[in-house]
Amino acid sequence: TITPVLDADVKQELEEILSIYEADNCTAWDLFEDGHYERREPDIDEAKYCAQETFIRLASEL
Repeated sequence: TITPVLDADVKQELEEILSIYEADNCTAWDLFEDGHYERREPDIDEAKYCAQETFIRLASEL
């Protein structure tokens, strides 16, 4: 943690945002211990999930 998040509502929203990014399997890259990056791709039986598309959809629902 860089800075503590004390407000429970803000903490919950931040956790939701981070979970969306963690689930991204179409635009995210993973950094490995040896310093190389690999782009995430959905498994054969897994649906494509893009964080930015999710945020656009959520924003349009406001």
